[in-house]
Amino acid sequence: MMRFLRIATLAGIAFAIVSPSLRAVDREAIDRAIERGVKALRGLQAEDGTWPQQEIGATALAGLTLLECGVKSDEKAVVRAADAVRALGVNLTHNYSICLSILFLDRLGDPEDIPLIESLTVRLLAGQTSTGGWGYRCPPLGDAEVRRLQTKLAARRELIGRRDPPKPGIVHRNEKDLAPEIRLQLALLKRSGTSPLGAFCDNSNTQFATLALWVGRRYGLPVDNALKRVSARFRLSQNGDGGWGYFDPSMRGGAMMARSTASMTCAGLLGLAVADGKAAETLRERKPDAKPAGDINKSTRVKRGLYALSSTIGRAAAENAKGAARVAAIPQIGGRSYYFLWSLERVAVALDLKTIGKKDWYAWGAELLVSNQPVDGVWRGSYAESGADTCFALLFLKRANLVPDLTKQLAGTVKDPGERALKGREAIEGGTTRKDGDLSAGIEGKNAKIAKDGAYPAELLKDNESSASAKPFSPSAGEKKSEASQTVANDTPTSTAGNMAEDLAKSTGSRFDLLVKLYREGKGADFTEALALAIPQMNGDRQGKARDALFERLKRMKDSTLSQYLGDELLEIRIAAARACAFKGSKSLIPRLVPLVRDTRGGVAEAAHNALKELSGRDFGPKPNANREERLQASREWLEWWNNREGK
Repeated sequence: MMRFLRIATLAGIAFAIVSPSLRAVDREAIDRAIERGVKALRGLQAEDGTWPQQEIGATALAGLTLLECGVKSDEKAVVRAADAVRALGVNLTHNYSICLSILFLDRLGDPEDIPLIESLTVRLLAGQTSTGGWGYRCPPLGDAEVRRLQTKLAARRELIGRRDPPKPGIVHRNEKDLAPEIRLQLALLKRSGTSPLGAFCDNSNTQFATLALWVGRRYGLPVDNALKRVSARFRLSQNGDGGWGYFDPSMRGGAMMARSTASMTCAGLLGLAVADGKAAETLRERKPDAKPAGDINKSTRVKRGLYALSSTIGRAAAENAKGAARVAAIPQIGGRSYYFLWSLERVAVALDLKTIGKKDWYAWGAELLVSNQPVDGVWRGSYAESGADTCFALLFLKRANLVPDLTKQLAGTVKDPGERALKGREAIEGGTTRKDGDLSAGIEGKNAKIAKDGAYPAELLKDNESSASAKPFSPSAGEKKSEASQTVANDTPTSTAGNMAEDLAKSTGSRFDLLVKLYREGKGADFTEALALAIPQMNGDRQGKARDALFERLKRMKDSTLSQYLGDELLEIRIAAARACAFKGSKSLIPRLVPLVRDTRGGVAEAAHNALKELSGRDFGPKPNANREERLQASREWLEWWNNREGK
């Protein structure tokens, strides 16, 4: 779900006097927090089964969370969520949504969902880039596959009320069990090579895809080569401090966003673990009595990664106090803290680690979560509206293990490296003596400044040192190659685009006209982003001229580029892309425009609606002042028309 997951360094946490009787949060308090959180999460669900987010990934995450928290698979909230995921899963290209849908449907355990899980996994395989990672989008399906899945879905609906509830369990199928259509798609994919969407990818999208492929392998999908590329990616991109950043350091212009962050260090460790787990599984399948070829705990990269991660983990009050009267206060957290905590929980549970750096990561995180839960049960950080922050917190508190069979494969091979400096060969290979806080913080203060609707705080535009990582449940802008190679992938503005935007916003008179002309005609993604960042800082005639310049830029773009821009987090880019679709008559982009009519942020739904009317000659809404349910209904009607249109 939005430019996602920049892990900013914690500005500072005040210290306070805390009673020496303060102890780590107890089990009863955790259980009460989970109960309140589940109730709150249920309350965010709409009548159509979705949670409030443009992409269906938020709904898949919520459904998965409810199941992990003990809600039964045949309860109304889960059933409605599953129905929504199935309906929209047919045409999914959004990477986070694909991955979370696989995880949710697998956890649900309904055999009728296997065709969709197969198809979603093939889309992931098709979306892997030459560098072993994934971006925000995977290639779209062909018409034949869409029709096949729609037929399966229609047949499933006829069975409603005449079937037993799903029975979750570990599935284990072979490649020969795959549907003939899936085997054909895999053969075509093998011939075509890596994703045609370009080289842009990031480690946040990549970690979700890696988890989903681990699940997909149990359904018979051939994921070995893809996971080998993941392993190579993370082995080659580890930073000297032992951590990983949002980008591969080799990506042009991505140096700032290649800096190590807490969440992306979790992603790197998980990527290595999944690849090693698959290698161990393959070996055991061939030779049941064989021992793993290597001990992951002896891997210098894993040790360095765990050691780096340990620097971002604190201690619970009881562990920290040791009888003293003065200890650090429990911080009021916000921002992307909840995403980091779930990232930490995922890797720690998957690797079966009770401590990291001799710190009880669970006691520390649980204390933070319980103390920061409001009375209404909703945890609020950067992603509160969709319920994602509440999901992250609940999954942490439940110690949810999304890959229990990976934990089994790696049993006994990973150990806490403890609190120590790396020595000898480890130090030669890049390990360094670390102190707590060296790595970009995973915990942010409650008032952390967040980019919203393209209106970035001025200090962020000037800050060339802030760390970043990917934000879940949000599409990102991809550019055609000539522009993509010059951008930092729209997760946070490049220093160039930020400075350009500030310059344009402050300019007046003839200088303003000159800059608008330059930004309208210049080559490179920085000009596109600079216009989008500057527009919210202006008003009146100047703002109108800047908007027109952005529209003029985008209407020159190919449809493949506009498709990516329709999912950009910057509000102004989404609006301009929708206008450009209408101007160019880009009917093939109608499926990408449809979700935008649900967007509640200013101007996006209106621009998408106008474009859809222009391209189709029809009008299914929504009205200008439509509420959320009316927007959802409009999007369903547009999608139904598109799928059932004559002569398609």
